[in-house]
Amino acid sequence: MLVPRLFTVMGVAMTAASATVVSSSEQHVRRGPQELRACLADAIADIARLQFSNDTNFIEQHVRPYNLNYPRTPFAVAYPNTTGEVSSIVLCAARQGRKVQARSGGHDYINRSIGTGDGIVVVDVGGFQQLSIDEEGIATVGSGHRLSSLVEGLYANGKRLMPHGIHYNVGVGGHATVGGMGFSSRMFGYTLDVMTEAEVVLSNGQVVRATADESSDLFWAIRGAAASFGIVTEFKFKTFSEPESIIEFTYPVRSNDTTILAESVKAYHQLIRNSDFPVNISVSCQFTQSGLDFMGVFIGHPTDLDVLDLFTRIPHINHEDSNITAHDSWLTLMRSQFEGTRSVFPAQSHFHSEDRMVPLSDLPTNSSIDNFIDKLYNSGRAPNNWLFLFDMRGGIPNTFPSNATSFPHRDGAYTINTWIRTEGATTSNVYSHATDAFLSIQGGTRDKYLSYAASPVVGYHPARYYGIRHYERLQDLKATYDPSDVFSTSLNIKAFYTRGSTFGKK
Repeated sequence: MLVPRLFTVMGVAMTAASATVVSSSEQHVRRGPQELRACLADAIADIARLQFSNDTNFIEQHVRPYNLNYPRTPFAVAYPNTTGEVSSIVLCAARQGRKVQARSGGHDYINRSIGTGDGIVVVDVGGFQQLSIDEEGIATVGSGHRLSSLVEGLYANGKRLMPHGIHYNVGVGGHATVGGMGFSSRMFGYTLDVMTEAEVVLSNGQVVRATADESSDLFWAIRGAAASFGIVTEFKFKTFSEPESIIEFTYPVRSNDTTILAESVKAYHQLIRNSDFPVNISVSCQFTQSGLDFMGVFIGHPTDLDVLDLFTRIPHINHEDSNITAHDSWLTLMRSQFEGTRSVFPAQSHFHSEDRMVPLSDLPTNSSIDNFIDKLYNSGRAPNNWLFLFDMRGGIPNTFPSNATSFPHRDGAYTINTWIRTEGATTSNVYSHATDAFLSIQGGTRDKYLSYAASPVVGYHPARYYGIRHYERLQDLKATYDPSDVFSTSLNIKAFYTRGSTFGKK
């Protein structure tokens, strides 16, 4: 029989099995900002790790908005380095009616990691840098790691790896709880699929260890909707040994003829439709002003890659400009991938970005592909600095049951991302270019394909994104774990009290 784990927060012993949340009236005793300042100052051991909106260079040094189109001014940014400090900060804010937002890397299209409005308390978990691996290959990872330090740390501890994305500066805390997709996902799963445990600070300051066996409902919720339920300070992940052979490749298609480009993209869709296409290869199709690049990683022997014969299966590849690199380690591969994103995505900029998940059950038609290519290259109003990316999905993630996690996308064929950077504030012309392109690939049906990152930029509604069953379950769990909506995010999951929930009712 499982014995509930005991934690002590602010001098009070409590069990992880206990899920009773203090009432709304106990949590929200709204007081003035000076009282909140004093409470936050008492909550953190070193006052230098607490910054307020009237402090010098607060926005530039501590808020650091990733997308300059979405300015925010939080009440405070706190930098805790213990779970007890996180708990105390959350309690201070909750008792005085302030919203709380965790930030791991701050890499979000619309700056959700610094809030959806002004006046919140941001909890930056960058101080949680613990990383170790046990004898069974389970990694304990602090939520403040960026992907670059995660890769370096795993490799230093026995040449281990796990699936994740390729942007060096993305924070593990957010990445692991909204999906965690990358080129190795087809073979190993998404980041949230290899999560085995999470330490979560709830809205009442309680610290819970959530697993498939303990607080299993919370464990289900945080794998897809964590920002609405608490602050994760530590994860445990299953890791994998380094493969013997890894190949990185880029196959370009260069032409001003959109018919040629469309033929190559249609052939890419044929690869995706092929149920026998191996999971140890992932191929992305990148669209830029100069044409197409089919880029990917093959985890296996070079002769096995040759057997796949991508040169023949995708027409119009420029063989002379193709690049194939055999890496001698997982670390050199990831450093190469990170360097590629570092050169494209700055730490801050004005930009517009959208995403979609295209399901295997509803791939775009050839006519939609033709229209999409035409909108990208012949619209006459494309901005100067843009890219679209089709990232192949499928494989292991699609073998999980649809209800395995709150993350709903288990029929993914590929994701679509766009990134359009502008010198100043992004204009309506840029938004229109992206909107028209997405509308064309969807066959003229707006929001036919849903955002995989739950981005409200694209008309997000939680019931559609999660599906009605997932959404209703999340609403019930919200009433249990955060009835007063302390963690109020653009995921827009709010407590629902009429389906039998008893916790946190007013």
